[in-house]
Amino acid sequence: MINAGIIGATTYVGMELTRLLQYHPNVNVSAVISQNYIGQKISNIYPNLNQIFEANLESLDIEKLIYKADIFFTCIPIGISKVIMPSLVESSKKIIDFSNNFLFNSKKLYEKWFKQKHDMPFLLQSSSYGLTELYKESIKNSLIVGVPTNYSTSVILSLAPLLKNNLLKIKSIMINIISSLSDEGRCNDFIYHFCESSENIRFQKDNTSFYKSEINKEIENLSHEESDVILNHFVAPVKRGQLCTIVVETNTRIKENEFFKLYKTFYKNSTFIRVLDKNILSETKWVIGSNYFDISAIVEKEKNRITIISSMDNMIKGSAGQAIQCLNIMYGFSEKLGLDFPGFYI
Repeated sequence: MINAGIIGATTYVGMELTRLLQYHPNVNVSAVISQNYIGQKISNIYPNLNQIFEANLESLDIEKLIYKADIFFTCIPIGISKVIMPSLVESSKKIIDFSNNFLFNSKKLYEKWFKQKHDMPFLLQSSSYGLTELYKESIKNSLIVGVPTNYSTSVILSLAPLLKNNLLKIKSIMINIISSLSDEGRCNDFIYHFCESSENIRFQKDNTSFYKSEINKEIENLSHEESDVILNHFVAPVKRGQLCTIVVETNTRIKENEFFKLYKTFYKNSTFIRVLDKNILSETKWVIGSNYFDISAIVEKEKNRITIISSMDNMIKGSAGQAIQCLNIMYGFSEKLGLDFPGFYI
């Protein structure tokens, strides 16, 4: 049995990790940490955990924590993670991190894209980018895994087969993402209040450059060409889910049956990727509540243009579920362990 600690357990992603790990037969949640609710039961903060998981929330005392778990999920800001991560690594603890610290395993690339210095460059060589479908071997052999943002996850999984086969015109990628309110976590910003959000879809300009940086880095990594995507981000008045639409131009004409054969072959061993049949287009209600990622497409017959539509639950495949996939790979478990359940639909 693996003991897992969740640092930042009262964030939305921390709560979702706590909830999902109750289904995992090989993981025991041995410590939940929250600086804001020390001493309270986590089930008092999230009553959905009543009579299921009722551990007391602990303070961030790293000297005590290193004895409580084998692996830590760090759902905390960069400023705090840089204080505790070196101690965890020195104690040979595995880490799955949700900050942007380990989205790049190169100090040079990190500083190129984020325009700031990396706080822990000495740990980069021990890290891997946690996009499980593409970097399984690297994740397996890493001490630290950086969980991709849900935006990069949806874009790169949607494009990977075309990128890996050099079939795209890289400079003509147009991305539109509709995300949900849970993306911003438990925040007090008035724009996320009911009266501001209900029956309202708005363009989200904050953090777009951050997400573009991660997406461009991965496109360049897979295609070996310089990338500068157009990214439009919208927020819809829903709690969960993300719909991503990408319009691309191909270097050569791709027939509809060729496109679907390419994608189904590429993802044939990927447990949670579902390439939908032609004429069936992705919807968020099919994936919300699950770790599945649905891909669909419209292939224009008279043009070298394809519209790829993908959907996922931002809280599961876009964050907590993907992190558990990483844990499974790191410990040699089946990827679907603790995650193999369908979406809610209603």
